Amino acid sequence: MVNIILGLCIVGVIIVRQLTVRPVREDSRPALLLVLAAYGVAAVARTVQGHHVSAAMLSVLVASLIAAAALGGVRALTILVWRDPSGQLMRRGTAITAALWIVSIAVHIGADVWLAKLTNIAGLGASTVAIYIAVTWGAQGMVLRARATSLTPPLLAVPATPSAETGSPRQPVR
Repeated sequence: MVNIILGLCIVGVIIVRQLTVRPVREDSRPALLLVLAAYGVAAVARTVQGHHVSAAMLSVLVASLIAAAALGGVRALTILVWRDPSGQLMRRGTAITAALWIVSIAVHIGADVWLAKLTNIAGLGASTVAIYIAVTWGAQGMVLRARATSLTPPLLAVPATPSAETGSPRQPVR
């Protein structure tokens, strides 16, 4: 139950933050993701300790994490990314971004239900929530940073001098 509450709180904070205009970190600092993933792995290990883990259970867990990564990548495509006048990369999620977070959580709950049908290990699905969030959030961040860094920086340092061919001032590329 603690894992579920923790997961919902983390996702709530993530959604609220993603719907606000914020700078894009061009340098990845995965410390929080690594902590979430480590906590998730430890939680799963504690939960399955002393139990038989079937191939079917592992398949559902792996499929859930693949879906988490895919949904994270798709969510990243719904986030608006631009450079402000100073050249700083900025981002803001959309209503579709928030909806896809809800879909991501629904997919995880579906995997939890499926796992409950495959095994009698109490709390197995709930124990995977932290690693699921780490994977989906990490994939979103990787795709978002790739999109953001592909934006051409503005040529703010280029003076508006007349072009040799046209005689008109050069305009910064945006």
